[in-house]
Amino acid sequence: MVRHRIRQLLCAIPPLGLAVLGACHDTPVQAAAGRLDSIVIGVAGLPDELDSVTTFTYTFPSVNAESVLVALLDTGVPVRQGWRPLDNLCDDPIGPRFTVQLQQDDPRMLDHDFVRGAVGRLLCATQLMWYRVRTGP
Repeated sequence: MVRHRIRQLLCAIPPLGLAVLGACHDTPVQAAAGRLDSIVIGVAGLPDELDSVTTFTYTFPSVNAESVLVALLDTGVPVRQGWRPLDNLCDDPIGPRFTVQLQQDDPRMLDHDFVRGAVGRLLCATQLMWYRVRTGP
């Protein structure tokens, strides 16, 4: 029984590995409300000021940002852009967190494991993956 379970787990590793490798490129991702473009930026590329009403921080330390963004867009949440930290310089247990800025306030973000504000968590990173929502073709 245990050997059978181990064999099942080992057989699942190659497909999972391919899925992870396939998610590492910078090709646009299509969502119902537009297209996601992504690019690596330095922390200096962040906007000077982020509105704490339309900016939300993910509560968990790890995230598949593209999947979360597509899910938000597909449910009609007006996402403008998002940032996923690629490293961590903070000397605290929280560290940097995936952060999303909306076009306008939408309280449904709280139902998707986000909290309002906390934009300073991005400053714990030196590099971020910046996701921009593009509408149209």
